[in-house]
Amino acid sequence: RMMAILFFYIWLLGWNVHGWISYRVNYKYVFRFKYQYSEPWKVD
Repeated sequence: RMMAILFFYIWLLGWNVHGWISYRVNYKYVFRFKYQYSEPWKVD
């Protein structure tokens, strides 16, 4: 039963990522991230 729940959870995450990519949603605008935090090499 736990394997089925884990499989379903991973499937839902994949479906979520597919939706964000296919509709070209910019997560920086949705979550209101500041642009100074968007570079991986900059740590504040």
